[in-house]
Amino acid sequence: MFNRNFACGASALAILMATSSVAIAQETTGGIRGRITDGSGAGVAGSVTITHEPTGTTVTTVSDASGFYSARGLRAGGPYTVTVSSAAGAGGLQLGSIGVGDPVAGNIVVGEQAAELDAIVVTGTRQRFSNDFGYGSSSNYGADAIAAAASISRDPKDIARLDPFVTIDPSNDDALGFAGVGTRLNQFTVDGIRQNDEFGLNGNGYPTQRSPISLDAIEAINVSVAPFSVINNGFIGGSVNAVTRSGTNSFTGSAFYEKSNDSLLGDRYWGYGPRGAGFRARQNYNRVFDEQTWGATLGGPIIRDTLFFFLSYEKFESEFSLNEGPVDAGFANPIPRITTDAVDTFRAATQSRYGYDPGSFVSLAPPVQDEKYLAKIDWNINQDHRLALTFQETRGESFNGSTSSAFINGGSTSQPRLALESSQYLKDERLTTWNAQLNSRWTDAFSTELRVGYKETETTQLPVGGLSVGQVTVGVSDLAGVEPGSGTPQIQFGADNFRHDNYLYSEVSNAELIGRYSWGSHDFMAGIRLETRDFTNVFVSQSLGQWTFASYADFLAGNASGLVIRGAVDPNGGTVPATFGTARDGAVEFGYDVNSIYAEDTWQVSDNLRVNFGLRYDWFSMDDRPTLNTNFRTRQGFDNTSNLDGRDLIMPRLGFNWTPGDWTVSGGIGRFSAIGTNVQIGNPFGNDGQRITNAVCTGPITGVTDLSVVPAGANCTFTPGNGSVVALDPDFEIPSAWKYNLTVGRSFYLPLIEDFRLQADVIHNEFENALYYTDLLPTVAGTAPDGRPVYTRPAGPVVFDLLLSNLKKGGSSTSGAITAQKRWNEGLFEGLDVRTSYTYTEAQDGNPLTSSQPDSSFVRFASADHNNPVLATSDFEIRHKFSVNANWTRALFGDNETSINVFAQRRSGLPFSYVYHNSRTGNFDNDFGNAVPQSYSGALGTSNQLFYVPQTDASGVVTATSDPRIVYASGFNLADFNAFLNNTGLMKYAGSIAPRNAFRTGAVTTFDVRLSQEISVPYVPTGKVKLYMDIENIGNLINERWGVTEQYPFYRGVGTVVLQCRNAANTANASCAAPGAVYQYSTLQNAGATGDLAGEARRPNAQLPASTWQIKFGARLSF
Repeated sequence: MFNRNFACGASALAILMATSSVAIAQETTGGIRGRITDGSGAGVAGSVTITHEPTGTTVTTVSDASGFYSARGLRAGGPYTVTVSSAAGAGGLQLGSIGVGDPVAGNIVVGEQAAELDAIVVTGTRQRFSNDFGYGSSSNYGADAIAAAASISRDPKDIARLDPFVTIDPSNDDALGFAGVGTRLNQFTVDGIRQNDEFGLNGNGYPTQRSPISLDAIEAINVSVAPFSVINNGFIGGSVNAVTRSGTNSFTGSAFYEKSNDSLLGDRYWGYGPRGAGFRARQNYNRVFDEQTWGATLGGPIIRDTLFFFLSYEKFESEFSLNEGPVDAGFANPIPRITTDAVDTFRAATQSRYGYDPGSFVSLAPPVQDEKYLAKIDWNINQDHRLALTFQETRGESFNGSTSSAFINGGSTSQPRLALESSQYLKDERLTTWNAQLNSRWTDAFSTELRVGYKETETTQLPVGGLSVGQVTVGVSDLAGVEPGSGTPQIQFGADNFRHDNYLYSEVSNAELIGRYSWGSHDFMAGIRLETRDFTNVFVSQSLGQWTFASYADFLAGNASGLVIRGAVDPNGGTVPATFGTARDGAVEFGYDVNSIYAEDTWQVSDNLRVNFGLRYDWFSMDDRPTLNTNFRTRQGFDNTSNLDGRDLIMPRLGFNWTPGDWTVSGGIGRFSAIGTNVQIGNPFGNDGQRITNAVCTGPITGVTDLSVVPAGANCTFTPGNGSVVALDPDFEIPSAWKYNLTVGRSFYLPLIEDFRLQADVIHNEFENALYYTDLLPTVAGTAPDGRPVYTRPAGPVVFDLLLSNLKKGGSSTSGAITAQKRWNEGLFEGLDVRTSYTYTEAQDGNPLTSSQPDSSFVRFASADHNNPVLATSDFEIRHKFSVNANWTRALFGDNETSINVFAQRRSGLPFSYVYHNSRTGNFDNDFGNAVPQSYSGALGTSNQLFYVPQTDASGVVTATSDPRIVYASGFNLADFNAFLNNTGLMKYAGSIAPRNAFRTGAVTTFDVRLSQEISVPYVPTGKVKLYMDIENIGNLINERWGVTEQYPFYRGVGTVVLQCRNAANTANASCAAPGAVYQYSTLQNAGATGDLAGEARRPNAQLPASTWQIKFGARLSF
């Protein structure tokens, strides 16, 4: 009887744990909490023994007079057996598995008489869903769910996306987003070690270009947007927490091989491109690639019941072609006007004139690879103490920072600009971590966790053409072989500005001690955490020079129109001749400590109400300061040497879980903080303007024959203190968010469907002291016709004085999700598990801070005043998301499982803005004096200024006289302009500046599928071979019009008209700040010159390869 009922309880709870939302991020262990009662429901005091069956590890505790018991510090996974001995009788329960974080429910009813273990009867009913899922919205996924998910890239993000609040951006290296919050404000941890991008250079959020850990090494993944325990911090968006597998008393292992290539990739899609002339049409996608992944795991006992090991290895190799290239070379995204003949002519001329080979265009990237190692030892020192030691290392080599798809570094289809081979770069990355965790149980009521961790990352970026010549950009309209057309065609070669000796090294070490004490219905927890972060960064952009030649003829003559040089000098020295290659002298070293103390009480108020409340205090210590720049002090009246020292934050937390009857209501309120990315903290050190300065060149740059040295006739000099400055605001505050969450769930019963679960979640974030940059150098010269400020700047080598500061009211986000879940355990649909959700999000921010460069972060978003940004729709907002995850598993052939897993989602497109399409001089626009992006900006635009929509007349039409602020250039077609305003939706903002991100691209629907079949291995009782196939974006395989993701280029600013300010009489050009000045609009930026296209905006781009289907085949042997 006992075994049969035990199995019943195990089955129900194994299902429960596969999907319940009970975990908390940053935890590395799980727990079991419950109540022991007799047949009448009265609490029973007794002895509780908890056994982890795979290892034989046991933990003993006691229940109090009310029957409550709790055990923490348990391994994730299972199964676990819980047995009770008491004066009222004995009882037991088996849990299929436990997750990470908040303890799972383990309530037991004991019999009236004590009995032997094999006679214990488990009372209670079979239940499908947990009625106790902790505090805050979160999802927990065990090893089975991880193994079943479709994942072409073998990335934990493919598991995280199952959570209703998570989205993935395929246009930004699959960056992970939570509820509309910036992708750089999230956290990814493995066994408590943070493995998100510590410094903040990678778009994917990892310190490596692929996932830093193999999926086969993960026991469980928790995804949480609002975990209210005080143990959690370091993120404002959300957290993904992975716990690695451990060895057991049985030897287990696996080996796998996966393969995909261009024959398994879609070669066409329906969208905008070379075909269709501004309309959607069938586009060809010709990409050559070949990738394979293989790996193995092995785990087992070294000493049975005492010492265990687990090993994991994975290697990825790939070769692929690029998407962009000369117009006649057959690329998926051809660069207009520039032909292969033009490239050949240019290359030969460069070798002849300058003795430097710039290379040709790149069609195939060099091989890339990624290797992952993990080793783990678990030692049951005795019944009360357990030690886990983990080593992990990941090494990767990528081309232009990508291991899955290639792009031309420095190229642009809209400029148009072709970057040659010497402009590309190879990126080497290494992540190494060590982690030790000691779990100790000192008494039945008191336990501790001691964690010590170390993480080291190293990144090197080396230009393919070496470090002899910096970035060279040449206008080639007059080059033979360049076709006629629009835009200003350019060819670029040499090390790009950001690869002029680029090296990053970081070390993060931490120690954390957590104590837990159970006292009756109270579980107390307190902890202290010490973390030290140290960084070395070699990065001085333009230290090899940035050359500009206005025409090919000038290039042949050696007459440059511009030369920009930055370099490192003795901060206490005098003026010296400017030289190339001083980046190493400008290396930045800085570090700081983050210290935390916290305490909380989890109080079981009653049988159905549990409350936790606590307080966390974080403070920063920092000795390093940027080099003082006295010129900055003179200009601004304060020093540029502020740092994080002494900054602190108090974070209260409150969570609750109430289970009245069949309902569950949970939630909480709490404050969370994250500094963002450490590159922002390091920018003041690398941009002090004192030792890293800008060159002043007073002579002509003519007759140049060597691009690797500063031309003598240019008379370029470095003077300490003459550089642009980035400073931390002396009144800087640590950014934080107040999170508010409410979750309501209930199981229902309907005919045919039977039992299913409905759950509603709401999460609201209020951002305080969000990061943003303001430029202190310019002054307001006046206001433009539409009321926006016009800036003027002093002459000289200093380009900006940027201040990293805070927006007190930094925005907000609100997300609501409704989730339905059902599993069929018998009948026709036996083995089918379906979860579907709909999520609605509204999010606002002031500055999305999307770049690692300070000047880029300042300018790469649309605004009418970048110094004083207003709250607007966030760049990261996905307004609507509907998703379905269905998994069907059944043993059709003996005990061999057949499985089909489908993940489908339909989501809104990302927001974008309408801006002016302007000319510029250097790094500033000609109209408002604002800084603009150096290399590219929006869709065919060189302005980041939001578009002013003219007033209409009484009939709702824009005419030549409907708005006194606007005049129109000769030949400007007002009919097309009106059609443009109506078709884009801009007309609703007539008489005002169209807000940032008030528009969005079309929604997209995608389906990903995994099909798998097990096969028994002869003579190996536990051996299985699993054959599987992943199909990504299967809708596009069925119909080329489906699954196409269209998006505008970063920063998603779309050009409208060319702007020129005129005097009040409209007789001459004038400053936009001049009294009575008016705007002159010309050159409408439409999708085409005639017909319907004349009234349509420029078209978005299809995201490739995400817009086409891909198949991966795999085989896995396990035992």
